[in-house]
Amino acid sequence: MMIVALAKDYVPVSGDFSRQVGDDEWITVPADEKGRIFKLRQMQGDRRAQLLIAAAEEESARSLAAQFCLWVASVPNRRFYATYRFAGLDHQWPVMIENIDTPAQSIQTDEKNLTLLVVDIMLRESIPLFRAPKGDEPNDGKGDGSPEDPNGYPYTRVIRITDEVVGTEMQVDDTYQVPIFGGGAIAIANTDDALTTLLNSTMPSHNL
Repeated sequence: MMIVALAKDYVPVSGDFSRQVGDDEWITVPADEKGRIFKLRQMQGDRRAQLLIAAAEEESARSLAAQFCLWVASVPNRRFYATYRFAGLDHQWPVMIENIDTPAQSIQTDEKNLTLLVVDIMLRESIPLFRAPKGDEPNDGKGDGSPEDPNGYPYTRVIRITDEVVGTEMQVDDTYQVPIFGGGAIAIANTDDALTTLLNSTMPSHNL
């Protein structure tokens, strides 16, 4: 028998490995048929776990522990995915086993026909924090406002008109602080910097 337990504490990963994404990033989900725009933050942390191996015979417990250590030593097995549910979709985010040296330590008991071995594991997990508009925030009305079918953030349509004599002009037809997709750039609507970024781009624009 094998039992897995996770620690309650949480430790952010060190800066030399990765960084926490604390600011909201605009995203769309390719599998979302409604094409909604959401916000996303990401945290990465280390979580301690323990694997308990229990068997009636010492040889059986040792064999299970040895096979598990061999399984962890294989590179493809040190990475798996955790499922997070958002907007009616399952999102797969990676979890990595950090320590490849996993000795199995014996736990003494008063039972003569029971052998217990414990393996300490360190998991490094990436956790998404999705965000959709709240009830009083502007939204696109594409959902029903529930966690399973949230509304997305409204977006600004960018229309680019090219004239051989005058040049290129751009018209923005919205008033929300939302992302503009166009001209090969992503910016925020209704700011001079956003329009400057888009107008200075030479890539073709895309209408959402």
